[in-house]
Amino acid sequence: MRELIAVKGSLTAQLERFGNVEVTLLWQGMARPSADEALALGEDPRRWVWLREVILNCTAGQRIYARSVMPRLMPGPWASVTRLGAQPLGRLIFAAPDARRGPLAVARLQGEEPLAWRLYRYGEDAVPGAWARRSTLMAGRQSILVTEVFLAASCREVAEGELASR
Repeated sequence: MRELIAVKGSLTAQLERFGNVEVTLLWQGMARPSADEALALGEDPRRWVWLREVILNCTAGQRIYARSVMPRLMPGPWASVTRLGAQPLGRLIFAAPDARRGPLAVARLQGEEPLAWRLYRYGEDAVPGAWARRSTLMAGRQSILVTEVFLAASCREVAEGELASR
């Protein structure tokens, strides 16, 4: 589990080591960011941003919820972010030669956070105890804030797999 949380490159590429990764698009469109998301991006919380929420499903059983928040206008190579649909964001981002991930902020969800409530609305009930991380993905002068929640079932499966391989 620690190995997945600490990934500095593409989480999608790391998950593909375990099997195929499919993306279930939960929601995408224009929205206002939460206050902490706006602060992390240096955006005005009253400004509209592009928001995308997905579940990454790995054939090996891992499930990761991902919430991506980006400035409304994404020029250049990331302009296609708004048309990704069921394609992984990581493939687009890390195709840029200068793509990098900012520092990771990691927390364990207690189940009462706004992020947890978002997951409950999507029918996820294994939220308490799940690990979450947030970082900013950057290339050139563009940035996308990505929050990922390693859903409890995937946490146990990955941890058991890591223990078995030692």
